[in-house]
Amino acid sequence: MKTYLNHSLAALCLAALALSCQKAQEVIAPEENPNLITLTCAFPTLEDQNGTKVTLSATGKTAWEADVDQIVFQGCPKVNSVVIPPVTHTFTSAELVDPEVASFEIDLSSLTKDEGLNHDINVAYPASIWSTYSPDHMYGRSGFSETNHMLMAGYVDGSSIVLKHVTAAITFIIPGALGDYDSYTFEGVGGDEIVGYSRLLVEVNKPNVASYRKKYKTSAPYGTSGPLTKISGTVVSDGATVNTIFLPVNTKRSGESPDYTYDGENENGANITYLPNGFTIKLLKGGVIKKYITSTAPLSIRPGHMINLGEIPAAAIRDYVAAAHNSSVAPVPADNGDFDLSKAASANCYIISGEKETPATDEGNFVNAGNIYKFKAYKGKSASHVGTIQSVGVLWETYNNETDVTKNTVVAAVDFDKQAGNEYYEIVFQLPAQANFHRGNAVIAAYDGPYEDGKPTGNILWSWHIWIPNNDVVSGNVTDATVFGNKPIMDRNLGALVAAPADAAATVESYGLLYQWGRKDPFPGNKGVTTKGAASVSGTVMTTLAGTMTIDATIKNPTVFARSADDKDWAADTDHNNSLWSSTKTIYDPCPPGYIVPTRNTSVHYWGSTKLNELPASDNFADNGATYYSYRIGTSTPVVFPYAGYIQMAWGDHYKPGLRTYVWSSYASSSDENVDKAYTVYARTEATAEYRRSERGKCLGASVRCVAE
Repeated sequence: MKTYLNHSLAALCLAALALSCQKAQEVIAPEENPNLITLTCAFPTLEDQNGTKVTLSATGKTAWEADVDQIVFQGCPKVNSVVIPPVTHTFTSAELVDPEVASFEIDLSSLTKDEGLNHDINVAYPASIWSTYSPDHMYGRSGFSETNHMLMAGYVDGSSIVLKHVTAAITFIIPGALGDYDSYTFEGVGGDEIVGYSRLLVEVNKPNVASYRKKYKTSAPYGTSGPLTKISGTVVSDGATVNTIFLPVNTKRSGESPDYTYDGENENGANITYLPNGFTIKLLKGGVIKKYITSTAPLSIRPGHMINLGEIPAAAIRDYVAAAHNSSVAPVPADNGDFDLSKAASANCYIISGEKETPATDEGNFVNAGNIYKFKAYKGKSASHVGTIQSVGVLWETYNNETDVTKNTVVAAVDFDKQAGNEYYEIVFQLPAQANFHRGNAVIAAYDGPYEDGKPTGNILWSWHIWIPNNDVVSGNVTDATVFGNKPIMDRNLGALVAAPADAAATVESYGLLYQWGRKDPFPGNKGVTTKGAASVSGTVMTTLAGTMTIDATIKNPTVFARSADDKDWAADTDHNNSLWSSTKTIYDPCPPGYIVPTRNTSVHYWGSTKLNELPASDNFADNGATYYSYRIGTSTPVVFPYAGYIQMAWGDHYKPGLRTYVWSSYASSSDENVDKAYTVYARTEATAEYRRSERGKCLGASVRCVAE
C-alpha cells in the first residue's frame, strides 16, 4: 500500500511539473517583433572593362557566401551625445534566394535617420573591416580600415539595399613552373602613386535624382588617411589560382588630396587612370623579393570593374637582381642597343632625342613616352666604376621655366642593375607615359646607402644629367671654321629645350642650364626671359655655400653652389685643378657623348684671343638685343646665343636674364696669378652692347655651348 501511494504521488508530481513547465513556456514565449522588416540585397555586378560579368576567384566571388559575408547598417552615429551602435547581419544559406540575392528580416529600429540625407540608413561591406574613428564624423559615410579588399557602400532604399563598388580589381595567375611564392607587393612605376589607404572614408548617398553620389572624404582628423604607395597581400603560384588586387578609386598622387566625386547612375563614365606610368608586382617568398612583373602601359579602370591579366607569360616575370632595389623600372634587355645610351661612349649627360626615335607630327614629338633607357654607371667618359651602388633616385627635374614641376614627369622612375658577369652597374630609367610626360632636364644620382622608407640614403657616388629637349639637337649643328673652328657647334646651350631663333624673340626654354667651371653637374637656369631667379624644380633645390669645396664634396653635393665675393675658384686650395675640363674630354666634362666643352683656339675668331667687338663684319656678328634677347654670329648659318643670364659669384643669385651671358670655354689660365679663373665669352646688351673674351672666377655659374669632339 505504501508503495502504491508513493508511486501515485510521484505520478501526480510529475504531471503537475509537466503542466507547470507548459504554463511557464506559454508565459515566456516571445511576441512577434513588430520592428522586423524584410530587406533584399543583390550582389552588385562586377564587370570587366568590356562590360562582361566576371568571377574573381575559384569560388566565384560574384555572389554572396552564406555564413561568411556580413554587412553593417548605420544611421545617425550620435544622438544627444549618445552613441548609436551599428547593426550587423551575416547572410545564412536560408536567406539566399539565389547566390546573388539575399532576402532577410532585420530589426533596425535602434538606428536613427541621418539628417540631411535622402535615405535613412547607410550600409557597408564587409563589416569585418568597417571602422569609425569618431561617431561625430561618420554622418552618411562608411569607413574602412583597409582598401586592398572588395569594398562596397550604399544605403537602404525602401525594401532594397543599394550597394555600389568602391574598389576595382586586378587579377592574375602565376604559372606554377616559375617558382613558389607566398606574397606580393604592388606599386606604381615611379613609386609615388597612391594605390591604397590605411583608412578610407567614403560617401555613397541617395541623391534627389535618379543617380547617386560617391565621394572620398578628407576632413581631418577623421577622413581618408594614410595614403599608401605600396600594398601587399598573399599570392598562390600554382598556375590555377586567380590572385586579386583591389584598388580604391583615386586620381591623385602621393601628397595630393585624395578627394574624388563621381555622379551617375552607374560607373560607365570616363575611365579613372590610377597609374599613368604602369605598375609593378613583386613576388616574395618568406619576405624576400624573388621575381617581379612590370607593365609600363597606363592603368585605367573604373570602380566595380576588373582588369584580368590572365596567366602571366614566363618572359614577363623577371629575376629580381638585388634585394636593395626599390624602383619599379624593368631592366632593358641586354641586346636592346637603341636604348643603351652609353653604347657609343659614356658621359655625364645623355640626350633623349630624335637620333634614336621616329619623329611624330606634333611639334617634333620624337620621344616615345614610356620608353626605358640604360647607361653604364661610369664616371663621365671613362671606364672607371662609380663604386658599389645600393640605391638610386631622381635628384631633381625642371621644365626650364617658372612652371611648377610635377614630380616624375621628366623621368618617371629609375633603378640600377648588375648583369651576371659584368663588373659595372647599369642605371636604368623610364620616361613617363605620354599623358604625364613633360620635356625638360633631370639629374639622376647613385648612392652608397640602401633604400629606407622608399628613398635612397648615404652619399652620392655620382650623378648624371638627362636632357630631353623639344626637338632634335644634332640636326641643328653648325660648322663654321672661321668663327668656331672645324668642329660642329650645337645650335643651343647645354640643357636648352629649344634653339634661340635668329629672327625672333628667344624664349626662356632656350637659355639652358648653368655650370661652375670644371664641375660636371648643372644648376637650373633663369626662370624667365627677363625675370631673374632659378627655374622651378621638383626635388632637391640648389643651395649656396660661402666658401670653397673639394672635388669629392661637389660629387657628393651636386646641388650646392660654392660662392665667393671675388673672382675665385670654387675648389679648395688643395684641389685647384686646371684640367677638370680640357681640350680632351675628361670625366668631369658635362657634355653628352660625342661632344665637349670647346677650348680656346687662337686660330678661330670666337674662342681666339681677339676681342669679339673687333671681329670682322664678314663674321655676320649682330646684336639682337632687347628685342630678341640674343646675339648671333656666323659667316653662313648664324649661331644664336641667348642672353641667358648667369649665377652671381658673390651671392649665388640668378641674375641678368635677357641682358647678359657668359659662355664657358674649357681653357683655364695656367699662370699662378690666374689660378682661380678660366676663359669665357661675355656679352651684354643693356645701354650699349659689349662683347669680349673674359677671364672670370671658376665659381661663376655660366652657360656651356658644346662642340663635337
